[in-house]
Amino acid sequence: MSDKYLYSHSSDKQTDRGGWHSRESLDDKAIGALVNPDGESAERPIRSIPSPFAPLHLTYEAMRRYAKHGREGVSDAEVRAISDALDVGVLFFDLKARSGAIDCLRFPLGDLETWADSGGGGRHFARALTSFKNLNEREGDGFGFAHAQDLYLLTERNVPRHVYGGTCPATMFFAAPGHVSWERAASSIGDDVLFDRDYKLLHERFEDFILWVYRLRQRLREEGAPSDLPFCRYVDHVYEKELQSANPKAYDAIAQLRNEGRSGYDSSYQSVHTTDNEQLYVFRNLTLRGVDARLDDIESDFKLDVAQKRGAFPDGR
Repeated sequence: MSDKYLYSHSSDKQTDRGGWHSRESLDDKAIGALVNPDGESAERPIRSIPSPFAPLHLTYEAMRRYAKHGREGVSDAEVRAISDALDVGVLFFDLKARSGAIDCLRFPLGDLETWADSGGGGRHFARALTSFKNLNEREGDGFGFAHAQDLYLLTERNVPRHVYGGTCPATMFFAAPGHVSWERAASSIGDDVLFDRDYKLLHERFEDFILWVYRLRQRLREEGAPSDLPFCRYVDHVYEKELQSANPKAYDAIAQLRNEGRSGYDSSYQSVHTTDNEQLYVFRNLTLRGVDARLDDIESDFKLDVAQKRGAFPDGR
């Protein structure tokens, strides 16, 4: 049995020390007592949890506040949001090696209404994203959707309603609520176990991934991305405040890149693709790239265990 948590958000405008906090846990019995008026085969648009886009605000605020206050200034819930988002980043980083286990789906931000009204796969997610996108636009596009043509979701192969997370211009990655890895044998890459309770921030990750994230951040700078995006601010904070003591080798490699004034992102990594063999345009003309094959010094025990009970999303996506 694994507990699920309710979260609440508080704000303190004078100190900016509010943020997201876990309030209480719900066991399987308590969750089973919650009424779902739509039943398993929901036809009405998803407007809240279990929409996979629900944690975007949590991840956004967590990165923003961590960049401002450091580890001591954020809650454990916000540390978890950053850690889980980085775990999704690891899946994209290593996507080619996981292509037999994970699907990558594209959601065109400019054509969501057509897709949402269709009878095809993905209509529930498209409806949820349409609602979220409209709310975001009314509030000033804090999530940076104007900078991207598409968002991408990672789902479990053959169980598409089980979502790991996806991309967003403001945070680059986010984890979906209740994604399957919380409820099954964890996967790992090297000594980094994904979606476990041992939350790892960027400076605590393995070196190849740290360099990939930093090159991606530098590539965003080359693309003219706003420097105040939470992802950019968070990565800059890690380099300036935490990385030198945590991982001197990665820090020195990044310092050399900074001295050379280049990211080396496009030349260092290979294009990754959606399940329909499309490139991942995560920001304007910037495509997401990753390692071409399993790195020699990184072993993975990525496994699938679809037998466990998971009720994340309605059938038919």
